[in-house]
Amino acid sequence: MNTELNIKIGYWLAGSSCVIGILFCLFNHLLITFTSKDIIVPGFLFLLLAFAINSLYLFFLIVNMIFEKDRRNDIAATILVMLFNIPVAILCAMVTLSN
Repeated sequence: MNTELNIKIGYWLAGSSCVIGILFCLFNHLLITFTSKDIIVPGFLFLLLAFAINSLYLFFLIVNMIFEKDRRNDIAATILVMLFNIPVAILCAMVTLSN
């Protein structure tokens, strides 16, 4: 795979993980007033799955950054965007657990 595709996949993983995680958080917050907390289990399973996939791809990008000297800045930017998901996921988990 080429570096440009790796960067696009990293941005896609970061964006989709963030959006899906926030949607789980919002649905949990909205559904808690109407029904039970049935969405918590799938939400935390998604959190674990997203953590595993994003961690593996993050490791892949770090290794790729070592060998792709001319694209280090672009790969580093992708890594930072992926790392931005960590505080977002922690915030969503805290909001969910506080209800």
